[in-house]
Amino acid sequence: MQSNPVLIGPFGSDKGRKVRMQPKPQRLQKLDVWIDSDQKWVNGVTIKSNGAEFKFGNTDAGTKKTLFDLDADPTDYVVEIFGRTGSTYVNCLGVKCFKGSDSLFGKDEGEKFSIPVTDGGAVAGLFGRADDAAVTAVGAYVVTP
Repeated sequence: MQSNPVLIGPFGSDKGRKVRMQPKPQRLQKLDVWIDSDQKWVNGVTIKSNGAEFKFGNTDAGTKKTLFDLDADPTDYVVEIFGRTGSTYVNCLGVKCFKGSDSLFGKDEGEKFSIPVTDGGAVAGLFGRADDAAVTAVGAYVVTP
């Protein structure tokens, strides 16, 4: 049995509206990120968890990249969310997986943040703040065994 998810963060600006996943996530299945055409910030995020899809920010614009997909390896999971924030938006977002792969998308510039998970825990989902243009802050739901 795993724990109820704990929220860590958010990192970034205090601008935009707060967004939370409902119901609370238990297992991250897929994480997609949209980056603006100049690759300066994260436009939007789509998270699939508990069989449901959750979006925040602007997922109608920019270039989409899948950072994590459980279908690629059902035994893998995300052990760290990391990235960089600017004065207004999240500039880039990345993940590290239990099996060693990592992926980063966006402009690797600005204030660094990292949410590592240890002792068999995993990132189950994301939350944060967003306005109509982009993601302004991001945090993680973390579960432990």
